[in-house]
Amino acid sequence: MITLSFLEFWVVNASSIPFFTYQLGKRRGNQHLLGSFLSVLSIFTKELGEGKIKSIFLANSNYYFKEKAGLLFIMKTSHAFHIYEDILTSVANLILLLLPPEHIAILQRENIISLPEHARKILQEIVNQFFINLLQSSLPENWKQNLKSLDPFILSCRFNELIDIIDHMITEYPRRTIYHYRRLLRDHSFQHPHTLYQCGLIVGDELKKMLHPRKNILSPVETKKILDPLMICNLNRRKNSFIIELCPFCRGMRSSSTICSFLAGMIEGIINDPTSIVVEKQCKAKGDSKCIFLLEKHQ
Repeated sequence: MITLSFLEFWVVNASSIPFFTYQLGKRRGNQHLLGSFLSVLSIFTKELGEGKIKSIFLANSNYYFKEKAGLLFIMKTSHAFHIYEDILTSVANLILLLLPPEHIAILQRENIISLPEHARKILQEIVNQFFINLLQSSLPENWKQNLKSLDPFILSCRFNELIDIIDHMITEYPRRTIYHYRRLLRDHSFQHPHTLYQCGLIVGDELKKMLHPRKNILSPVETKKILDPLMICNLNRRKNSFIIELCPFCRGMRSSSTICSFLAGMIEGIINDPTSIVVEKQCKAKGDSKCIFLLEKHQ
């Protein structure tokens, strides 16, 4: 397990002024001066043609940089780990998503020295909620690549709840997996097809590791055996397709498109072949007679 650790966070404008600073624990030194120095350092290396800095090590701490929408976001941590780049991207996206447009316009002004009090309070609440929720979590190492694709709002504000649901799906498979899947669907925040697909990837990958710890890639036949306790699954070996006559993931639902994104991700996660993807071609929810998932090679 990876224990997340954050020390400070800055938002810096085009004039290299850190107009927003957030610290965890006691204030140490002149944080505005340090923020300005880090911003100038990023600009300096870019002018030299070295490209944008992603991270540096300075005085026993690690600093991560993300430039977006004319702003520079900087995060200080006590140890180095590349998932911090993804987390910094998420908090930057979250600020730009939740902060009112008129406040973002204020942040982007070159001559700004400090934020209006109402804008500062909103920004403080967004950042505070983000880091408190993440600090309360221990991040399983094998989820780190999947997490970067999740919606930043979910990653920040609903992280613990999402981990709890996924963990129960895995540990209680197959008896209560569908029950916990329905828990996901009850929450609007988790209903995006890409989010469900990524959650399915995580569950499938963990099931493969539990049931076949010595194998990297599973065959469609081996994958079918893992799926069978959950539902009746037929395999068309010639077409490399999985056929589900009575799909528990879309039972009782109606849609104009395929909706079993979670199951597609789960099958792909079990197979774990980096050269292949799983695509749902037919879905009972949109009026087809069965759900069909095709194993395809990456283009």
